[in-house]
Amino acid sequence: MFIDLRWMIFTAANLLLWLLTVLANGLLGPFGFSLFLYGLWPILPALRLRTWAGWASVAIPSLLFDAQLPVPFGFTFTVWTLVWMLVRLNRKHIRADSLPHLTIVAQVSNLIGFGAMVWLCLPMDHGYWVRLLADLLLSQATLLLAAPWFFAFENRLLGVLNLDIELREDAPKK
Repeated sequence: MFIDLRWMIFTAANLLLWLLTVLANGLLGPFGFSLFLYGLWPILPALRLRTWAGWASVAIPSLLFDAQLPVPFGFTFTVWTLVWMLVRLNRKHIRADSLPHLTIVAQVSNLIGFGAMVWLCLPMDHGYWVRLLADLLLSQATLLLAAPWFFAFENRLLGVLNLDIELREDAPKK
């Protein structure tokens, strides 16, 4: 039986990204800003892993993120599962070896996730929109810098652990 352990690497990297985002939000809190960088983590699992392993590496962190965000439990899980499925369905059109291409996909993924969180869960008061727009612009600008680093980190981590970045076609199927 073939067990693909790469999903644990992607899950650990996603949790590290979550920790770094929480720390950055703690530093930015006194200035009235917050970062939303969660669009990074469903990309590579959707492109590089088989269906169940990729879904597990997105589902486990998203259930943990629900505890931090002011949304109903399971909402983050639903949103990021849908984003993961969108990326998974379009994986033939996404070049997984190109960091600029992955950065663009992460930008769109982050925009979808941010939009879902804002329009479905927050009150529609006019005072929130200026802050939300500032948070979105700051998050998207930070994502331009963080995405190449994060994707290179995940690929380097797989290389250091001597795991294949791509699953071989002749590997046994579960």
